[in-house]
Amino acid sequence: MKYNKEKIGVDVLEKFREIAEELDIYLKEGANSERLAKLISQRGSLTVVSYINESLELWLNGSEQIGKEQEAELIMMYLDLYMEAMKVSKEATVNALNMFWLGTKEDPELEYMSSYTEYCRKKFELDKLTPLIKPNSSFSEKKQFGMEVTNTYAKGVELIGKIFSTLNILAEVANQNNYNVYKIWRETIYQKIDRFNKITNNKYVLFSQTINRKIRNGESHLSLSVNIRKAVLEVKIVKKHKTIKEEIPWEDFIKIDFVKIGWMIQAFVYSQILFFQAMEDKENYLINMQKLTSILSQKNNEGVSKRI
Repeated sequence: MKYNKEKIGVDVLEKFREIAEELDIYLKEGANSERLAKLISQRGSLTVVSYINESLELWLNGSEQIGKEQEAELIMMYLDLYMEAMKVSKEATVNALNMFWLGTKEDPELEYMSSYTEYCRKKFELDKLTPLIKPNSSFSEKKQFGMEVTNTYAKGVELIGKIFSTLNILAEVANQNNYNVYKIWRETIYQKIDRFNKITNNKYVLFSQTINRKIRNGESHLSLSVNIRKAVLEVKIVKKHKTIKEEIPWEDFIKIDFVKIGWMIQAFVYSQILFFQAMEDKENYLINMQKLTSILSQKNNEGVSKRI
């Protein structure tokens, strides 16, 4: 079964090829290195659609990714919002998703593809640096590593803020409200999240929970630094014309906060691949959704086991 390129747009498919290629460097622990290497080597021979689908399958069939169940839950939430918007206007929904990657014909600078690429680049550089940091590394090496982590995280938070621009447009469409794209694009992350949760009556509050509240509150003047001696992340927040310093234990930041932004961003990409498959490639869509449902079932079963 093939995609109708005229219906979706050749530019969109080509952008998704770029996205899939970025995922080559973005897939985290647990990706099957042999299969990934094979997929990358086949770029030139595979069609855009095949390459995108195989990139998604690589994640779906993996068994060791960190937070896979949580990411699957986010994917389903994205898809639910897309479908709610589709019920009101298919054209407005597709346009909103396209705008994230391509901008518009009138204003191509509205695109966020470049922001996504920059985040992937930062994450890739951090992944190369991580194995080099040891317990006996020097203070300056640990400090440099901490700065790279916080810079990457800040890029991720910035990108999630831009994802919320798209989510707000979709929420406005689903609720049949009038909206101003430029006003939404200019809002801070805090404003976008507040708007989104109000419009959707907190139905998708899990999205906003991917960003630590302390960091989200300090977003407009985001200032993150690592205190190596205290092993904490320091966040400067402006409150009533006064700057205060909040602390987040470094271990909590890495194990909880840092990974969540990756889930949010990657789920956004995979959900759109599934969304386009739902419209134009039902066979692969149904197969992939079955796999996604299976992942979520494992999460639910684990939750029941823990309660028992």
